[in-house]
Amino acid sequence: MMMRIAGGHGVVSPLDFQQRKKPLPRWVWAMITASALVHVGAGVWLYQQRFELADAPASLEDLPTTIVELTPRVKPPEPKTASPAPTPPIHRPTQVMPSDVVPLEVPVAPSSAMTPGRSST
Repeated sequence: MMMRIAGGHGVVSPLDFQQRKKPLPRWVWAMITASALVHVGAGVWLYQQRFELADAPASLEDLPTTIVELTPRVKPPEPKTASPAPTPPIHRPTQVMPSDVVPLEVPVAPSSAMTPGRSST
């Protein structure tokens, strides 16, 4: 609110001592132009050094002969695959041995047994 009344921020800068920017003198512009021209010239010279075309040979007989033979690569041997293991037999004895143990008799609870919720006394 106060900034709007005062004309907004930046009206008076604490670093502004009423100095205005002066235009660059002609000699500075001349030095900048000379530096740019030197850099462009060096770039063109380096480009020509890098991509300079070699002289073409006088005749084809002067060139060395190159023979290229294309042979297919040797295929590596295929790995041996192991046959799957046979299914193990189910363990079922063919002959059942009789047991000498007497079977256990389950005791039967008497009918007068306690029922839940009632006391025996």
